[in-house]
Amino acid sequence: MKKTLYVHRKLINGKEFVRWAKRQGFKNILDADDLHVTIAFSKKQIDWTNLTPKKNTLKLMGGTRSVIPLGNEGAVVLKFTSNKLQEGWQYYIDHGASWDWDSYKPHVSITYDGTEVDLKKVKPFTGDMIFGPEIMKEVDLEWKGKVKKS
Repeated sequence: MKKTLYVHRKLINGKEFVRWAKRQGFKNILDADDLHVTIAFSKKQIDWTNLTPKKNTLKLMGGTRSVIPLGNEGAVVLKFTSNKLQEGWQYYIDHGASWDWDSYKPHVSITYDGTEVDLKKVKPFTGDMIFGPEIMKEVDLEWKGKVKKS
């Protein structure tokens, strides 16, 4: 059976991330329980009954990180690199998932209202990022109205 596909990993140590974001001056930060990294967001319907999500946790230490705006509606994210996440994204693409952007750039959204922060003064989060197992579900195009803030 074909359906849309959304795959993500929750940031397990989200409370630590929220404390960092508050120290950097962010307000309207996403709730710690909503912090995650997206791996697949396929509006194209595919048969994913035989796809196997990763069940392990993923700990990312160090690496290149930056705090940048995403789009032009006020979203601000922590962008980072991860070969493991890149491989996960490629797995879903290779199995027919669509991707609406030029390339895959792993990130954790901090806020959707970041206009009040001078991003030149923000120091990227340097702590470990610990992500839970991959969660697969259908795409919810109404997701933005369900976002909780800390």
